[in-house]
Amino acid sequence: MPTAAARSTRRYGRRRRSVPRTAGDRRPSWPRQVDGAWYAAPDPAARAGLEQSYSAKYGAAPPALADLAFDAASIARVLGASGGYSVSALAQPAGFIGADGWLALLPDGQVRRGLAVFRVERGGPEMIEPAPQSALGTGG
Repeated sequence: MPTAAARSTRRYGRRRRSVPRTAGDRRPSWPRQVDGAWYAAPDPAARAGLEQSYSAKYGAAPPALADLAFDAASIARVLGASGGYSVSALAQPAGFIGADGWLALLPDGQVRRGLAVFRVERGGPEMIEPAPQSALGTGG
């Protein structure tokens, strides 16, 4: 017998969407219970450049993880041209501007990203705080 969480997850998954969708619409569909909730995510405008150049070259939208591959290749290219791949070069405090905005690689292997803050609304997500564009705007 499914748990209460599994039953509610299925129920939410079958709910009718309140916003009309098109085939290419990537906006999430939210259950009514999360209206007004906040979440952090990359600013879609930051990814627009990657989507345009990828689509022009390959004739299709980039896969979901293309931004990570683009960022890795870009960082490798920048560091290769400037002298090498040391931990201090990879973990530079200024970070890098990637396909989804600002990111910093930390010496312990973690990644800090500058994410925008969105509020769940019936018509789709609403950005309430833009993503920082540098380490100075990340609050720490």
